[in-house]
Amino acid sequence: MVTVAFEPLFEKTIGKIKDNILIKKIKNQIRKIIENPETGKPMRYDRKGTREDYIQPFR
Repeated sequence: MVTVAFEPLFEKTIGKIKDNILIKKIKNQIRKIIENPETGKPMRYDRKGTREDYIQPFR
């Protein structure tokens, strides 16, 4: 089971978005990540163990 935790900066940034299409894209991508946590680009060095996914203009 995957636990989803949003950082306060993420919640603050998402709360400011007024574009409904972008919000829908973000929600769909979050659903995909919950279904398959191995999606996205694996990070290296200091961020090892995390993954990054791109939803224009966010990473």
